[in-house]
Amino acid sequence: MITLYENYVQTIKNDINDFILDDIIEIIRDDINFNYDDIYPNNNDDDDGDGDFMFETKEKAYEYVEYIKDLFISLNDPIEIYRSLNVDDIKDIDLEYLGNCWSFEKHSALNFGSRNNNNNNNYNISAEIEKKYVDWKQTILAYINFSDTLSDDDENEIYIGDENSQYIKNIKIEKINYKK
Repeated sequence: MITLYENYVQTIKNDINDFILDDIIEIIRDDINFNYDDIYPNNNDDDDGDGDFMFETKEKAYEYVEYIKDLFISLNDPIEIYRSLNVDDIKDIDLEYLGNCWSFEKHSALNFGSRNNNNNNNYNISAEIEKKYVDWKQTILAYINFSDTLSDDDENEIYIGDENSQYIKNIKIEKINYKK
């Protein structure tokens, strides 16, 4: 039997609108194996309802994945994205490959960049990417693992695979001057 996740892998989805909630549940389930027994109690035949679960109930799990899907659907297309880099000089930024991990919130990129600002050589890159070039599976996983805590540490990540980095447009670079 092919799971929804395996079906997803076979038919890579480039549009967040194409995901059904069960797709997102499967993406989460595949990622949580080391942290939880399952995503919610009584989710499979081997589950007796005892254990450590990401969500208390099936309903709460589906409310959460609906929230995630709605969040990503609500982003403009193209999505304005941000990335902070620490380099010795602006000329050291490789415009041909700007990286996979971006943020859809400028403050998240700036906060993340300030973590490694030992020499005050950080630059913030802003750009745009069309939604169809976002790796939604990796973006969903990154959001679950590194965001949604309502703290300044949230990364609010958008993942752009190597094969799609060429579609990053309207690139702007600015020096960041953090106050010490």
